[in-house]
Amino acid sequence: MFFFGRPVRVGQFRGSPLLDWEENLPKVPDEVAAENARFVAERLVAAYGGRAHPAPVPE
Repeated sequence: MFFFGRPVRVGQFRGSPLLDWEENLPKVPDEVAAENARFVAERLVAAYGGRAHPAPVPE
């Protein structure tokens, strides 16, 4: 599952044009992306239950 952040109430950033942002944003280090994913997973589990699976360790 992937999450793409977008500004609130900016409808033109939803759907496939949102993927264009990935090409224009700076590359996030793998460690930072993994930490961000862990943070989001923990909040989702706290809010809705279930369990989080650890992200694979980047090589």
